[in-house]
Amino acid sequence: MRIALVTIAFPKTLEDDPPFRASWELAVQYAAQGHDVLVLTLADEDAGEDVQHQTFGKIQVLRKRFATDKHPGLHVPPMGTFFRVLGQSADLYNASLEKLREFKPDVIECQEFNGLGFFFADSHEYPLVIRCHGPLATLLRCGILGKATVANTELVAALELSTLAEADGIISLCDDLVDELSSQSHIEKDRFTVIRTPFSRLPSQKQASSVGMRETIWAKDTHPRLLFWGRVERQKGCDTLAECLPHIKKEFPNFALVIAGSEPLELDETRPYADSMREKLKEYGVDTNVKFLGFMPRATIESAAKEADLCLFPSQYETASYSCLEAMSYGACVIASKVGGLKEYVRHGETGWHVPVGDATALSKAIITLTNDADLRHRLGSAARESIATMCDPQKIAQESLSIYQRAIERHKLTGGARSPAFKIFAEKLSLYMYDWSLVQHIRDLGEEIYGRGWKQGYAEGLAAARAEAGQSGFPDANTNETGAHSKLSGIVSSVLRSIKR
Repeated sequence: MRIALVTIAFPKTLEDDPPFRASWELAVQYAAQGHDVLVLTLADEDAGEDVQHQTFGKIQVLRKRFATDKHPGLHVPPMGTFFRVLGQSADLYNASLEKLREFKPDVIECQEFNGLGFFFADSHEYPLVIRCHGPLATLLRCGILGKATVANTELVAALELSTLAEADGIISLCDDLVDELSSQSHIEKDRFTVIRTPFSRLPSQKQASSVGMRETIWAKDTHPRLLFWGRVERQKGCDTLAECLPHIKKEFPNFALVIAGSEPLELDETRPYADSMREKLKEYGVDTNVKFLGFMPRATIESAAKEADLCLFPSQYETASYSCLEAMSYGACVIASKVGGLKEYVRHGETGWHVPVGDATALSKAIITLTNDADLRHRLGSAARESIATMCDPQKIAQESLSIYQRAIERHKLTGGARSPAFKIFAEKLSLYMYDWSLVQHIRDLGEEIYGRGWKQGYAEGLAAARAEAGQSGFPDANTNETGAHSKLSGIVSSVLRSIKR
């Protein structure tokens, strides 16, 4: 089989640690089983070349740098996030066309977040499978990425859900995400297949010296040793983590917390959240117990996790946290929020420990309880290692995914890659906007006037207009049998059309 994977991030070497290493895991497994793989991915915006090509055996990689200068919408607040994700989708799709014609894939798989597969769904030349990791709109709606206007959020949701509705096959990393996406899109749950995220210990990892780790990361006589790694931001629960530490210090004055990970900016912020966190730690009187070490190589992370008493993942939302899975694979004892996929990948009292989202008191109590019970920590860590090896086995997951691909290929043959009328018009108008400033202005007005009041209000107004304009713009009237996700999309598209008609 010839498989094209569309992903927002893909490692350049085995030692890299991208946000979505699952794409690498799948590509390696497919290639090992004799399949040809083409990976289409975004490059860093400061990359020297606009389009880069690499080859790893049977894996070909095309990287496209996002051309911000081509998209005036990026500079039109308050819709910058929507314009960015749509621009990334368009840039990657356009850069991939020639390579796709040469490669001739049997199937294309794309992640659902950011609507990255929007234009692949629009052409629908090839069978399309969407693997759901967790939509950007959900994070924007919760406010855990920073401040985002309602209009911005709801149009990102329209982009992501419309792409999902056109798929020939849908994979989700957890049951929780199926419930959420089915509710938002009106896509029936039986169209989703839950396949866990693949995870393996990369073969190039080399364990660092444990003695060296004690000298460089953990100060002598510290107890307990706590480790957090991931992006230092509110989504990852860093505010909850900070708030629980005064309780820990009362019980264990010599505790140590190591924070490893990048320190990104939140939306509309001028400094990283990590700076605010440092100020809080100083205010709480625990700053001397905490070290911020930034990005750490995999070997260093492995040694740090094995030396730690507890690894902490108090995220506000996750589907399958790679950092948490990695800690479990090392046999570490983890504490995780009971949210999203974390409550499925971590089983409370069996392979880890759960705490309610945002509950600093519960987190501190869990840390104290597990610190005082070394036997329980060891039992949970050992069970976690075995659980990840079985549940996230890349070979098994690749085989399950290939079955979905085959079904998607058969479905595409039966439907001829047909798209709903709503999606066709939506894609056409948004494609035009990409390089036309006047359309950018209209889309902005759409967001402020209609989706500024929320998804449901925008849908209601759009659906009423769709019925009124039936027969004028290619929309089905109220008596058609287009229901569920496509009915909702008809409303979205009609709203778009009303704003951008000339």
